[in-house]
Amino acid sequence: MKLNRFFLKAFCSVKDSEYSKYFSKNSVYHQKDKFLFNPRLKDTQEHQDSPEQIDAKVNQLLELLQKSKNAVILTGAGVSTASGIPDYRSGANTILKTGPGKWELEENKKKFLEEKGKPLVIKAINAFPSATHMAVSKLYKENLIKSVITQNVDNLHHQSGIPRKDIHELHGNIISERCEKCQYVHYRDFYTRLKHLKWGDQHNTGRICQRNGCDGQLHDTLVFFGESVLQNIKQSAQEQIENADLCVVVGTSLTVQSAARLVWICQQRGIPIVIINLQKTNYDQKALKINGLCEPIFDLILKKLNLQPKKFTVQREIILRFQKTGFCSFDLFADCESFDGSHLSAIKQLEIWYRKENGIEQYSSLEGHPYYFQAEDSFNVDQIKLNFFSNHKEKSHFTYDKELLQNGQLFSMGSPGSLIFLSSKLVYEFQDQKDEWVAQHKIDSYK
Repeated sequence: MKLNRFFLKAFCSVKDSEYSKYFSKNSVYHQKDKFLFNPRLKDTQEHQDSPEQIDAKVNQLLELLQKSKNAVILTGAGVSTASGIPDYRSGANTILKTGPGKWELEENKKKFLEEKGKPLVIKAINAFPSATHMAVSKLYKENLIKSVITQNVDNLHHQSGIPRKDIHELHGNIISERCEKCQYVHYRDFYTRLKHLKWGDQHNTGRICQRNGCDGQLHDTLVFFGESVLQNIKQSAQEQIENADLCVVVGTSLTVQSAARLVWICQQRGIPIVIINLQKTNYDQKALKINGLCEPIFDLILKKLNLQPKKFTVQREIILRFQKTGFCSFDLFADCESFDGSHLSAIKQLEIWYRKENGIEQYSSLEGHPYYFQAEDSFNVDQIKLNFFSNHKEKSHFTYDKELLQNGQLFSMGSPGSLIFLSSKLVYEFQDQKDEWVAQHKIDSYK
């Protein structure tokens, strides 16, 4: 009787929801983005197709991709395990280097560590995009896929080179925080969540929105189990699915409704569905299912297309804005953007060496975003040093020296009120022989 009441409540919650047109009276889906059933009871057995089977299925996938005009990829934790980030649902006998998923490890941690040793685990903020991330990015650049919907919060799809406008993060992002007042989303180069907060609003990061004098409270964007996906994210992801003519699901068992609902909609629309995953899903029978690890499958996809994945690089667009406020004074504002023009707080510290009008050297250090510096009785800047968070062990700083600053005279040009922009594109390539940022600079001045 209690079970029947539960399902009756679930049916009623769907009745008036925005997704009601997709649900029949026999559906067990409900409006809240919670688990369809207890994930701890799910079959965790892994399945791998033979090389011959994978080759034949990849050929089918490529045929669908090349016919498609609006393919969408839906990804889960399986694309990030190769980056060293463990998942939740892998069993004790998983072939993944990250070892059993969170729930299996919680129940049998001691036994597993004794038998197999400590698994390969990396903090998400320090992880590199996997071969799958880079392959998906290449397919995006080749216009074979139009957008990515992901359950992951690790920011690796963006780091692989896909612009934020075409990434729809169902469960948020570890480096983003949203203003509750103006709804603007800020991206940082560090974890935004305050893990030690045990009371009050646990999503409140304690920072304030400084966009256009907003002063609103900032909250991390993470969606935890039992919480609902934000309405605007839910809507944007659904729009992608409603316009798609092919859905490729990668590295997820589709146990959480936020993703499962989208695949269910694809089934109702009758568009082709491809699922690449080690474990079974509830949607395998009506899809082209490729059983196996993501990395070798996507490696084969690129080989058959004669494509080479782009190497991972860290890229920063630095903007130094100088405004002359007097004959011997200036304001300096430093900011940073990602490769796609989205804002990113990537500067950890700004150091500046300058000289007063009488020639005496001065030094100032600024920490905390944004970076705004005022100098009086001075117009000669000898050196500016930017220190970064260096999450991937890239070189932790970049220096604007005297030569680049035109022997300290760059900011002395122009009359009071004039603006000078020094824009720098910094790219860091991970090579053993080289530990330098490759920089391209551009100077624009406005009176």
